[in-house]
Order: sequence, then structure tokens, then C-alpha cells
Amino acid sequence: MSEPSSSPKLEYWLQQLGHAELPALSGTVRKMMQLTEKQQSSAQQLAQVILPDAGVTAKLLKVANSVHFNPTAVPINTISRAIVMLGFNELRRIGLSVVFIDSLLQKNANHILKQRLAESLHAAVQAKNLAFDLDDEDREEVFIATLFQHLGELSFLSSSTVECKRYLENLHAKPQDSRSLGREVLGIGFSELTQGLATDWHLQHLLTPVNREAEEAVQLGDRLAQTWDEGVDSRPMRQLITSVAAYTGLSLPRSKDLVEASAREAAKLAQQYELESLHEFLPDANANPALVEGDQDSFHQMNYLHKISVLVRENASLHRVFQLITDAIHYAVGFGRVIVVMHDQDKHNFEVRYCLGDSLERLRVKGKIPIKTQQDDILSRVIKERSCELIKRQSSSEDRGRLRVFSPEDDCCCGPIEIEDELVGVIYADNRDQPISDENYQAFQLFVEQLNMICACLVYRRLQGSLPKLQRGQHN
Repeated sequence: MSEPSSSPKLEYWLQQLGHAELPALSGTVRKMMQLTEKQQSSAQQLAQVILPDAGVTAKLLKVANSVHFNPTAVPINTISRAIVMLGFNELRRIGLSVVFIDSLLQKNANHILKQRLAESLHAAVQAKNLAFDLDDEDREEVFIATLFQHLGELSFLSSSTVECKRYLENLHAKPQDSRSLGREVLGIGFSELTQGLATDWHLQHLLTPVNREAEEAVQLGDRLAQTWDEGVDSRPMRQLITSVAAYTGLSLPRSKDLVEASAREAAKLAQQYELESLHEFLPDANANPALVEGDQDSFHQMNYLHKISVLVRENASLHRVFQLITDAIHYAVGFGRVIVVMHDQDKHNFEVRYCLGDSLERLRVKGKIPIKTQQDDILSRVIKERSCELIKRQSSSEDRGRLRVFSPEDDCCCGPIEIEDELVGVIYADNRDQPISDENYQAFQLFVEQLNMICACLVYRRLQGSLPKLQRGQHN
């Protein structure tokens, strides 16, 4: 991004917004953006940026402990622990989003500001999902660049200045003339103000996508969010979906599914971030239930497979792998409930370790299953044959056996979890009162197979890593 030429009006607004209205925002955002995983910044450094703000710290910990980010329900009580559990980039993205949006809403939470902030969050999710060919870190940068794309306009709308009050009054009379009204009131354009603030706050790199592909995703995501209210079947949205298809290489129906799924994801993200004031300006998180609960577009499954491959390259913890696989089967395949049980210390019972979906608290309490039994039920076959099993609604209660604690009569399926040729747990999924399709079951089998391959790979790598140490010990 080239630096804007200085002008008296620009200097006035930089002073007004950066030093009078939003000094804390400019400082915190700059510090968080300077910390990148590529520079091997430590969890302690990120924690030191977040901890001085008690409000942000409390909100981040609450988000980190939500069912979406922490399905195990093991309490996350510190920022350092949250970084370990969620990952550096994930927590930094959550932190930036929360700091940015909360800081702006604290000053002047008017209707137009909330609407623009909701559009920015929606656009950021659209752009990140469009850029699925990029690696995870670059996709996080796409999200952040899109979220901050309208930094100038949002900062101005959050201000308590006389000019902002006049702008809002004029915009109410001429809602389609926001750009011209902005230039008339400020004396400069919003884009010039955005560039000026980015330069003044040393955030130029934040608004500069990593490459042309990323830049296209930012622009397309922004246009999708701004056009969403016209309806997904409107002519402008159909044209944008055609652009999505050209950009991603997906078919038109799959491109439309991707855009709709991203819109719902943006609404869910606002819920997870506890941004209640933005909900009315975002799509319905539970819209189009047939698509949410039924067969999911293969794109979402491929996206999760890509994330899984990244975890393998990063030599991630098994905990993160189990979390991601559980997310994939629930969100991408579309199962209503996903439960991972693993044997206890004495290997007498399976206990619930991860779960997503309905009745989570009841499952955590009642989810203890004896491993050894004389029953010839579905679980016995999974344990003995080390293969996935599907049980249909019409199956007998004897065949369902121990799994009745999770589902007394619905369709369900389960598969083995093995580490070093030992069965350590079982992964279970159902759709409550909805049938499991062949496509759902095949996708479930795929992710169970991926889970076991990753477990074998990560354990092998760690054993290999320990060999040099053992050999050195033998020689000493």
C-alpha cells in the first residue's frame, strides 16, 4: 500500500481519531499485529499484550471456553493456556476481532456503525473461506485484512465528533450517498482516511494481502457482504456467485453453497464472540436447516482435510487433532452430534472426552460405557474388527447395546481410534431423529481413517525424535 499524500484535513483526522478518540485501539492492534508466528513470538508476548485490558482478557477466556472452541469442557483459565489450546494464530485473530469491534462500539454505538461492523465481519469470513487454496496462516491474514478494510469509515462512525453526527443525519436522508457524504463532511474520502490511519498506526502490512490471489479474495468477500441484503437469488448476488465460481473453480451450485455457509458462519462467529449488538445485521445462523443438517458440500470436507494436513506438517498435539476431526464430522459432514470416548486409566470404561451437538452436559455426565461385556453389540464389533459400523433405526435394542446411553433408537455410526495398534477409543456420530445417508456414512469413514493415519504418523515422528536422545544416552 502506498502512503497517502499528507493534507491538512487528513492530518486533522489522524490526530482526532488516532490520538483523541481511539488511542488504545491503535496501540493494542499495532502490538498484536507485530506478533506473528513466523517471527516465533512466544505465547507470553501475546499474553502481555492482552492481559492489561481486563475486559478483553475476560471475553477471550469466555470465547476460548465456549463449546465450539473447547468441546472437552476442561477449563481454560489463562491466556497462555488458551494459546496452547486454540493455537497462536486463532487466538490472535479472535483477539484482534474482539479488540477492534468492542473498542469501536464503546464510543458511539450507532445503528450505521453496527451495520458496517457486521458487514466487515461477514466479509472477513467470506474472504477467508474463498481463499481455501492458501495455507492457514495466509488465510488468517486475509481475514484480518478484510476485517480492517474499512478502518477509516468505521473509526469515523465510532467517533463522538460533530462531523459524525452531521454525517449520520445526512445519511438518513440520502442512504445511497455514503461515499460522497463522507467526503463532503470529512473533506477527504474514507479510503484515504483508511490508508492514513494504517500508516499512522504502522499497520500498512495489515491491509496488504500476501499476494494477488489473497487480494482478490478480500475484494470479493467485501462485495459479497455488502450485497447480501439484496438476497442470494438477486441479480447482483448471482453475478457475484459467478465471480466466486471463476475464482475458486467450483461449480455455480457449490459456489452458492459456499457463500451461504460462510454467511451462517459469520453469524455463528458473532455469537461465539458475544457480539450481540451485531446479530440483527447478520444472516440467520440457523438458516437453511436442510443444508446444515443434511449432506454438506464436499468443499467443506476438503477444507477440513486441508486443515488436518497442516496439523500433520506442524507436528501438532493429538488433542488438536481430535478437536479438528470432531469439528469436521459435526460441521462439514453435517452430523447432529459427534462424541469421542476414550478408555479410562484402568481401561475398564470408555469416558466422553470430546463432543459437539445437543445435550452435551448430559452426555458428559452419563457418557461412561463399560469396555468388557458379554454383549454382542455394535460396539463389540467395532472393538473386535477395528472397523466402522452403521446401525439403522430399525435395529434391535440388543444390537444397539451399550450405545443406547447416547441414542436409544436413532441411526448412528461409530469407528475405532487406534494408537500403536491399540484401540484407545471410539468415535460416535448420529443425526438424532434424522436418517444417516450413504454419503454421510462414507464421509464419516473417511475422517475416522484420517484420524487413525494421523495418530500413527504423529506417534511415529515422536518416537523417531526420541531415538537420537536414547542413542546418545547409551553412548554416554
